[in-house]
Amino acid sequence: MRWSQCFTSVADNSVLLPRFGHSAVAVASQQLNTDLVVVYGGVGQFSGDSAQTALADVVVLQVESSTWFNPETPHGSTPGARSFHSAEALGSKMLVFGGHILTYDQDHNKKRRQFYNDVWQLDTDDWHWRRLPTDASPTHP
Repeated sequence: MRWSQCFTSVADNSVLLPRFGHSAVAVASQQLNTDLVVVYGGVGQFSGDSAQTALADVVVLQVESSTWFNPETPHGSTPGARSFHSAEALGSKMLVFGGHILTYDQDHNKKRRQFYNDVWQLDTDDWHWRRLPTDASPTHP
C-alpha cells in the first residue's frame, strides 16, 4: 500500500470548511454513476469567527472528477449538528450513529455534552435523511 496526495477542486470555497470529529464514508452512487466520499458533521470554525461550532452539513467529493460539492438535502428531519459519531456505508446509503454536541448550561455556567444514541440513514441517490427505528433495550444471551 502506498499513500499519495489527491488534488481536488471546488466551485465554491464555502463548501469546504476545515473540521475535526466528522465522519467520511465511500459510497457507490447509482444515481450519479460514480464513487463518492461523503463527509458529515464534525466541528468547524467559520472564517473570521474564533468560536468552534458543531456542524450539520454534508460535503461530498465526487471521486472521478475530484470535485467537492454540497448536495441539496431536502428540508425535513435530519440528525442535526453532531461530532464524534460513527458512520458506515451500505450500498448507496450512509448510516450515522451516535455522537455528541457541546451545549452551554447557563444555570451552572459551564459546558456540557449532549450525547446521541440514534441511527440515521442518508440516501445518496436523493439526499434524504431518515431516522431508523432502534430497540434501545439491552439484549441478554
